[in-house]
Amino acid sequence: MQSITDVYILTGKIASGKTTGLLAWLGDRDPGGFATPVVNGKRMLYLLKKKKYLPFECVDTEAQDVEIIGRYRFYKEAFVAMDEMLQQAILQNTPWLIVDEVGPLELKGGGLHDALINLLHQRKQPVLLVVREGLVEEVCNKFSIIPKAVLGIEDLKKLSDKGE
Repeated sequence: MQSITDVYILTGKIASGKTTGLLAWLGDRDPGGFATPVVNGKRMLYLLKKKKYLPFECVDTEAQDVEIIGRYRFYKEAFVAMDEMLQQAILQNTPWLIVDEVGPLELKGGGLHDALINLLHQRKQPVLLVVREGLVEEVCNKFSIIPKAVLGIEDLKKLSDKGE
């Protein structure tokens, strides 16, 4: 089943500034969703509506409640918070919903996979997914997305508040 919402994809190479550019573009906008910026050398979960940071990347190699993705370790409770936020976003009337980022874990059926499927098939307002370069086609196929646009960081300024 194809997505019913307009989906925009922000893409670029790993560590190319996708999240930084996205946060700069957001400025005074009031979107729903989350970003995952690096703060003081550690990836954090930033809840956009609440303007609140939560721990995301776990540097404690002894921690048990973590999701391991390649060389990275992430707190499972952060994924729970993101999942809950996406479930709530289906009904929220925010002009934009940001999901930073959709990657290998979701492609394997983990992480935000199930929440994304529900979101993309029920939300009416635009969604912007951050997807690293090289995974865009695979993400589109996995989630039955025909993107309204695939953007680089420099293209963000062309988007209006309503996703046009």
